[in-house]
Amino acid sequence: MFFTHNSNLMPEPPTKWEATDGLPRNAFAHTGDANDKASWKYPHHFTMGVEGKENVQSMWLSKDGLMEAMESAGKDQNVQAIKHLAAHAKAIGIDSATTIELLGIDEAKYDGLTSNIAYIATINQTGGEEIMDDIKNLQAKITELEQLLTTANGTIATLQGADTEKTIKDLQAQVETLTTEKGALEKQIADLNDTLKNANAFAEVGKKAIDALKADILKIAAQVDGDTFDKAIMDKQIEAFGNDFELLTKFKGQFEARRQKMFKAGEIHQDPNADQPGAQSDQKDYNVGRLVGGGKVIDMQNRQ
Repeated sequence: MFFTHNSNLMPEPPTKWEATDGLPRNAFAHTGDANDKASWKYPHHFTMGVEGKENVQSMWLSKDGLMEAMESAGKDQNVQAIKHLAAHAKAIGIDSATTIELLGIDEAKYDGLTSNIAYIATINQTGGEEIMDDIKNLQAKITELEQLLTTANGTIATLQGADTEKTIKDLQAQVETLTTEKGALEKQIADLNDTLKNANAFAEVGKKAIDALKADILKIAAQVDGDTFDKAIMDKQIEAFGNDFELLTKFKGQFEARRQKMFKAGEIHQDPNADQPGAQSDQKDYNVGRLVGGGKVIDMQNRQ
């Protein structure tokens, strides 16, 4: 509930002044922090219900409360309160001597405090220069809302313009284009997945060919090394070549050359030139896997 600050004295005030709980902030001479009621000091008003109007109250100035507040503020020499209370005293006709004594100020300062006729007049309406923080906050919010309303109206006007329909059509066209592009990309992904399946099949064939080549190397090495053959060492040597078919083939060729020489010298009795079933097939299978590994797609029907 908002109470208008004033210097109005009730025609028949209560017999005893008492600052009751629940007084509004502008009933105090020192208004302190809006959120800390303990900082509000020197009450000098009281509120009373309005006869015949339920839940309606008005605020009145208490002369006794004013005298008490002036004495307390004078002892504390609270500048804000002294100026406020001196204006009230001037407004209701309290003599200057009483005010000077209660506030603990000299005559020159009193004259300075009470010489502002505009301030004395406004004390009867709004509390003088103590414009309520709540009112300021509300006014600021109203200004903010007005700005938001202006912006909203501008947006509405823009949307109601002739170009709105064109903008919507442009956006719909963009959506259709993006949807088409998305479909094309999804098809590419599907095609690549199919290619990958075929490539994996060919790569498996190539892997079998390389494994067969490694097995041949071990077999020939065992022939030429005889009792000195060490499979563990040979496995490490072969592993060092990885799946490089060219190097593995050269490595195999070295052992074949040794085996050929040993055969001619009579050191071994198996003819190294005898046909080795599957050798050409192994080479062909490797070539298939190698082409796939190099990024070349092979038609399954043309593999044979």
